[in-house]
Amino acid sequence: MLFATLLMGLAAAEVVTVLTPSIGAPEPGSTGTIAAGMSLARGNKTQNLWSGAVDTRWVNKKTNHQLLFTAAGDYGEAFGQVNTQDLFAHIRYRWAFLESAPLVAFGFAQTQHDAFKSLDLRNLIGAGLEYRLWRAEWTEAWVGSAVMGEHERLSTDNQDGYFVRNSSFVLLAVQLDDALVLGSSTYLQPLLTDLADWRLLEELSLSGKFGEHFGWKGAFTLSHDRQPPTGVEPTDLSVSSGLTWGW
Repeated sequence: MLFATLLMGLAAAEVVTVLTPSIGAPEPGSTGTIAAGMSLARGNKTQNLWSGAVDTRWVNKKTNHQLLFTAAGDYGEAFGQVNTQDLFAHIRYRWAFLESAPLVAFGFAQTQHDAFKSLDLRNLIGAGLEYRLWRAEWTEAWVGSAVMGEHERLSTDNQDGYFVRNSSFVLLAVQLDDALVLGSSTYLQPLLTDLADWRLLEELSLSGKFGEHFGWKGAFTLSHDRQPPTGVEPTDLSVSSGLTWGW
């Protein structure tokens, strides 16, 4: 296994972003990355931040079956007080059941914890369809939609809630040159019993390769929760940049 040290922290996803925009059919076999990051400061700004992530994908020889797994976590302290604590894990199975059409069925399960968004636990399980809008030498786009069940427990009331949401997404990748790809991932997740309760995630990424294993990725992420828990801000913005090393 190969490792990557990120220049900035690794943020666990608020909404599912396991489908990285790319161009072309995936290569058969297994690929992945493992990443770790650390930031330490002393003096006027005393803080510690540790981050870790793993991302793996398996594709069968005919490329019509894929299994994806991604997980990430952050833990941080400032002046002896914990200020970051989140965990995220997602597993997804994709099946191109119609070889003559760009249509993929998928199922997934996800778990998440974020202490500073009052989220003790959020478990998701769902299934849906993806459709490839186009694939060219320099660009590719997908749309998809799923129905998912949600089990949520908030630290503000310590009660379990059960909901059903739609999860729809648009993925776009543009090949800027031989080693540089611009990607956009947009996810919208409304509550089916109350469409005014929705979550949105937009991630713009720029990734490049320096060789067979080395690479770089930068990303800008915006997430918005239309009805967040009490005391939690509805919108989060983040910028990340780092080196990657994978197999």
